[in-house]
Formats: sequence, C-alpha cells, structure tokens
Amino acid sequence: MDIKLPINPINSPTLNKPNDSLLSLKPGQKIDVTVISDLIKAETNAIALKMANTTFTVQSNLPVKLSPGQTLQIQVTKISPTLEFAIIVSTPELKRLAIPQELRLKLITSTPADKQTIDASATNETVLPLKLPLAARIIGMSGSKIQLQVFIETDTPTKSAATTETGPTKSSVTITIDRAQLQDAKISTSGQPASANTAASPTRENAPPFKMGQAVILEIGSNEATPTFKITLASPQAIEAKINEFIRQFLPKHESSPVLLNQLIKELPQLLNNNSTPDLIQRIASQIVQNLPTRQLLNDSANLKQALFNSGLFLEAKLPELKNNPTLTIEQDFKANLLKFIEVLKKESAHPKKTDVQDIELATLKNLQQKTENNVAKIVLDQLTSLPKDETSKQVWSFEIPFVDRGQADAVHIQITKDSGNQPSSDSDVGKDKWSVTLSMNPPGLGAIQCQLSYYDETINTFFRSQQTQTSELINEHLDQLKHQFEDAGLKPGVINIQDGIQVTSSAYTITQNTLLDEKA
Repeated sequence: MDIKLPINPINSPTLNKPNDSLLSLKPGQKIDVTVISDLIKAETNAIALKMANTTFTVQSNLPVKLSPGQTLQIQVTKISPTLEFAIIVSTPELKRLAIPQELRLKLITSTPADKQTIDASATNETVLPLKLPLAARIIGMSGSKIQLQVFIETDTPTKSAATTETGPTKSSVTITIDRAQLQDAKISTSGQPASANTAASPTRENAPPFKMGQAVILEIGSNEATPTFKITLASPQAIEAKINEFIRQFLPKHESSPVLLNQLIKELPQLLNNNSTPDLIQRIASQIVQNLPTRQLLNDSANLKQALFNSGLFLEAKLPELKNNPTLTIEQDFKANLLKFIEVLKKESAHPKKTDVQDIELATLKNLQQKTENNVAKIVLDQLTSLPKDETSKQVWSFEIPFVDRGQADAVHIQITKDSGNQPSSDSDVGKDKWSVTLSMNPPGLGAIQCQLSYYDETINTFFRSQQTQTSELINEHLDQLKHQFEDAGLKPGVINIQDGIQVTSSAYTITQNTLLDEKA
C-alpha cells in the first residue's frame, strides 16, 4: 500500500493576513480593508473597498455612512452563493456610527490590481488558447458580466489585450465575458468538459447556476469578433467522491499507533540482535521508538507543541518548505518514518527465504509491515478529517500523539475545533471565535477518560467524563487545583465538572451523501 497524499490539512497560520484575491477567503476569516468611496451607487448602498491589491464593491443591506480612506476590519459570514461580510465594530469611531448588528456587505464585483484584465466581450485578441480546457474561478459578477480568473501554464510571454506589447509571463489572467457569449454548459462530475449545444445564448432553464468563488472549466469556442465560450461547472461532488474513495480504502484497516508501537518495542531487541536483519530496518525501527516522547515530556507546552508538529498530520505541508528552509527536517516526523519503514519492509519481504528460521523472521517483518500500514491509514484518516470545509465556519483538527510510559506505548487523541460562525449576542461578540479541545485517553488502571475544554469570551469551561467511578472521584478531588492552575495561567475558569460514563460519539470518518465527516464526532 503506497500512501503519498499531498494533503495540507491546516489553514495558513497567517489567517488574518489579506490575500491578493478574494478566492481563498473562509467563513469567519477577518480581513483589513480601506474604504475607497462611499455610496458610489446611492440607490443600492454600494461601497468600494480595497484589500491589499484587490479592489471590490460590496452592497450593504442597510444604509451606512463610511468615509473614503477609512480603515475597517470585516469578517466573512458567508461564501456561498455570494461572499458576505460583517463589519467588526472595534474602534470608538465605528461605535459612534451605531452600525446595526444585522448589517451585511454582499460582494458585487472584484478587480485584482495586479492581474491582467481582458474584456472578452469587447475584443477578439484573447491571450488564451482555443479549444483547450482551462481551469478557472469566478471572481466577479455584475449584471450580464462574469469575471473569471483563468489559470494558465506557459513558457512564452502573454500578450495583453489592451496593448500590442508583450508582457511578462503570468500564471493567471482575468477575463470578463458576457453571458450572451456562453454556449450551453452542463455540470461535470468527472472534471472534464461536458457536452454542450451550439446555442450562443443559453436559456434561463439550462443556464449554469454561477456563484462567486466557483471552480469552473473554461473553453474558448472561437476567436471571431465576438468570441464564444463554454463553461463547465467543476462539481464539488467529484472532489468529495475522491476523498470518500480514500476513506473507503483506509477505514477498514486503520489502527491506533500503540498497536504497532508495542509490537515494535517487543520485536526490536530481536531485530537488533539478528545479523540477517538489514541495517536500514534496524535503524528506522530504532528511530521510530527513540523519537517517542515520554508522558512526562508532554506535560510541558513546548514539548507538546513539538510532538504535535511531528505527529504526521503536517508531513505534506512540510515537504514544499524543505528546499527553502535548511533548518526544517522530517527526520522526526512520525508518518515520514512509518512510510520509510513500509518501503524497506516491502523490499525485504520480497526476497525468498531458504530456511524455517528465515520464514519465521519473514512472518515477523510482514506482521510489522501490516501494522505499520494500518497506523499510516489512521494518520491519513485524521488528515482527511482535518481538511478545511468551504461551506462551514467550523474547522476541526484531529490527530493522535503517541508516547511511551513505563516501557509501554500509549497515545492521546486530540481534537481541536475552531468555530467562527457562532451567532453574536451583542456587537462586542462579532469577530470572536469559539475554541474547544477534546482529549481522549486510556491511562493504565484508570480506564477511559475524556476531557473537553471550551474557550470563549476569555472564559474556559472544562468537562470530564470517566469510565470508572473511582477515577471520577479521583478527578473530582483535584478540580480545585485545576481551577487555581487556570487562574495562575491568566485564564478565567468557568464550569468545571466530572460525570460518570464515556460519551459515545459516531465515527469521525463516516461517509454520507451530503457531508464527508460527522462534525458531532
């Protein structure tokens, strides 16, 4: 089983840093903007804003008086069917304006200043190749006009529609087309262009349901005075189907890391003392065990952060940075070492054995290979769980941190949830995120324990659940100590309690028709 998924499951840490376009915005994201002009269309409450190098126009659902040059912080409240924002009232100046809590700014158009813009309805000098399907994204709609960011790969300079001079090579261009130029297009679930009729203007019934931010496939039908275009909607179901395929592949075989690690700890002395065991197998097996943190080390926040970084969840995110960052290494990454271990075990298992002793050794290696593959399947499922979802304001990161305690391997499963879509109860609540962390563990002699910590509005609430009554009583005796530790750390403790019985939740890897993952898990 080869597992080489280029998955980046975590959003950029610079979440609040403005992007050069509006394409990558997520629900709950906060961005800084500048008012360019106020009430540019007074009858529609239209306002022009600038974010970094992107100028865009929004329509307010309520009258609001803003001044040119004024800086604002706005928060994404919706991305579909059209981007919408709320104004975060964070300055005395904005508070004096008495901005209603229900005020929303709906995106009308956007124009990236650093992108080449082509009005395809007014020129036949297009820089895009004919008949070749091109990946694109809808970045603006106004009336009958549709603005597309088209992604191209070329080794030759592109020619601007506004001038005969040759401009620099670009990875994308922005074009504006009129709906009258569209051929009839259908939704594609395979990622390939769907068949289209030759009608120049689609009817209302068969016109594609265009939305801001939508991924599409563009094909130019002709380069006549008024070119024609075919747009195929890239169905999100096709992406979801691919992810579901991975889940179906890994779900039946996934196992928690202690299953492999305790077997490896048991077999390691024999592997090291056996002269017939290849040095590479001995070295990687030793490295996997030696990299495990102890339970005591995880009590320190810096060590816990490092253990999370090396848990395997971020392996694919590290790979592009290896060339640019000489200090970055994957030598201690858990998933990276497991993948190396699988490869060397595969090669050794492929060699025929001549004696019964060698057959026993081969069976041991195959058993380790199977458990290693199962452990990698568990990590991949956690990565899939941690993928950002476009249609929700909730981001979940799910991972497992293995450790060693008293010579045995164990693990704590951690799920971190950030919810940016909570309904604010007052103006001061706008822009506040709700965080929660759920820890699941099974300490020897104490049984299964769950702990959920939620943080909102500078208050932290803590809920324990225990499988055994004696463990519940033990935890209850130390709740006051936990409260004082929160206070010493500058946190405001809220509710802290303990209940008997582990809360049964459905699998986080459930496949459904409409949603990939069960957010209640």
